[in-house]
Amino acid sequence: MSTKIEMLVRSNQTEQQEFHSAMVDHIPGDEVCVLYIGGNGTIDTSESVATRKANGDAKRIRSEIIKPFFYDKNGVDIPVYAVAYDFDGYDAGVRDLSRDISRGNIDGIAKKQYLVFEPKSIKRLFRDYVMDCISENNEKISLDEVKYRLGKYDIYFSDQNSGSFYKYMDEKLRDLRYSDGEIYEIFEFIQNKLNQEHMEHIDKLFNMVILPRISENGARLPITDALRRIRKITFVTHCYGAFVAKKLQEKMKYQMRILGYSSAETNAVLNQMLIVAHAPSVRLYGQTNGFISFMSGFDEGAVTPKNWLRSYIKKNVKQDRQLMDQEELNSMEHTWIPLVSDDFPAHVAFLSKNMGNMFIIPRGFDYSPSGSAHQIGEVNPYEHTNTDYVRAGAEQNADGFVLNQIARNVVINGIENSLKQRAEFTPLPDVAQLINKPDATTRERATTEAAFAIMRKNGNKLTQNAYEYAREIIGNWHARISGQKDKSPER
Repeated sequence: MSTKIEMLVRSNQTEQQEFHSAMVDHIPGDEVCVLYIGGNGTIDTSESVATRKANGDAKRIRSEIIKPFFYDKNGVDIPVYAVAYDFDGYDAGVRDLSRDISRGNIDGIAKKQYLVFEPKSIKRLFRDYVMDCISENNEKISLDEVKYRLGKYDIYFSDQNSGSFYKYMDEKLRDLRYSDGEIYEIFEFIQNKLNQEHMEHIDKLFNMVILPRISENGARLPITDALRRIRKITFVTHCYGAFVAKKLQEKMKYQMRILGYSSAETNAVLNQMLIVAHAPSVRLYGQTNGFISFMSGFDEGAVTPKNWLRSYIKKNVKQDRQLMDQEELNSMEHTWIPLVSDDFPAHVAFLSKNMGNMFIIPRGFDYSPSGSAHQIGEVNPYEHTNTDYVRAGAEQNADGFVLNQIARNVVINGIENSLKQRAEFTPLPDVAQLINKPDATTRERATTEAAFAIMRKNGNKLTQNAYEYAREIIGNWHARISGQKDKSPER
């Protein structure tokens, strides 16, 4: 279970306090602010490590965005909050993240099988997995063998699905002529092995941050107020933090229904929730409009679903790494994401809402820079860990710098929009507008608009290439299977 979640704030009023921050137990529901939800570095069994890391996350937003673009420029102070959380065991958070991303194998996590029983999946999972654990040739097997086979899986179901699960399991076991005592022992084994999601920290964070934005004194807010309030907060996440943000959205959707918001109102509020997600470790399919992601193809730290697009990117990364190893190169042009334009000299693709509202580059840092701690053949760890909005040293290439600049612009423009939320609600600008640099001229805006159109085109091409790659692989599978059948002797 989650042992604690803490939140600190950095603002002009807290700069002289210990660790340059102050601990808080909530965020005012109508305050313009930024909330940083960090990655695995803020999950630690040592309170000081987790808290110091969260403080560093907040400090970076303060020094690189709030101070130069708001406080120094206009005297406007925007408080920056950051989250520190940890679990009884580090594995708890990782496993829940992994379970959420995939029912089977996960990139970045050791191969494991996850059985997640939900109302629509119970019968399918029984057919495809559980029946092989409780029977052989449609006959019952020994209890030891049942436990051995079930023991290969991590089993998840929520309390509301437990009745359906046990009822269906009972029917199948009785069909196989297991006795009452044997059924009880199997149920006891499952209950002891059952993995519950470690979501206590999500519930607590939701109550600290989101609930005051959608309700007051236990009642729903007028829809305009809910839209204004959720738009006054900008979320910045890294790695596991994107998973936390996604879970906050899921809980928000459920709670808004309980409070009496309509489906249309709920979706409208969710789409005003700006989340800038660096190296997101989460399922990215079907994001809300304001969930915008940033990733490097060479990133080895993010936990991502295995799909054809990810497989295609990994294939290209592997080929490029082999060439760079052979030639001892620390840099090369990765043509699987084309250059945007001479006016916007970076290799960037934009993947649409159904693929994460994601800006992706091939590589952001030198592969094996001289004098670095890592050797030839190793990916620079900054591909995953860098979330700076200023130049991150000589090792960062133009693509990496541009990616962080786009993310910076989205955060700044998101905050600018937050400051406009007064009596009237002002909607979040679309992605094409959010990526403009602050105080851009008309000409600069036109250049960025044209560049974004090419980024979309690059994303469509990347997706199409992944589709063709998938067709080729599947075609080869079918050809091999057909060939094996043709060669099999006639009976």
